[in-house]
Amino acid sequence: MKERLGGREAARQLGLDKTLGWKVFQLAFSVDDEDAVKHIPGPRAWGKIIAALEQNGTSASTMVDLRTAIDALEAILLSSKLKRGAIADIFLNGTVSSASARRLLRIRKEASQTASSILGVRIAARVGCFLVAPSQAAHKVDVAVMALI
Repeated sequence: MKERLGGREAARQLGLDKTLGWKVFQLAFSVDDEDAVKHIPGPRAWGKIIAALEQNGTSASTMVDLRTAIDALEAILLSSKLKRGAIADIFLNGTVSSASARRLLRIRKEASQTASSILGVRIAARVGCFLVAPSQAAHKVDVAVMALI
């Protein structure tokens, strides 16, 4: 599957619906982790994707590697007390890429304008922190990102 074909073609080639085809395409060709994390499917969707890849002749060794990676990811997501969407939000808001930097700048501007118009207060600083704590799962940690804008 070539990068230029897009999500619709990925869906057609794999025999998936267009939403799953789009997710597969985005996971395969995302330019950074932030782009990819937004498209991580749930457990049922992974099952459909795996079946489609097997039917389309993906090698057994690649499928073993893929299943191992998916199982590890799902174990991390299940061991957390957070919902799947919240984990993606934490990841997206805790990383710095050009897309997230633009998004955070827009949010800060809107918050500053709102505070200024409602309260007559100007925001002059942004404070953020990462909280890291031991997880109940062995050899894992829980991470939370907090930002005050």
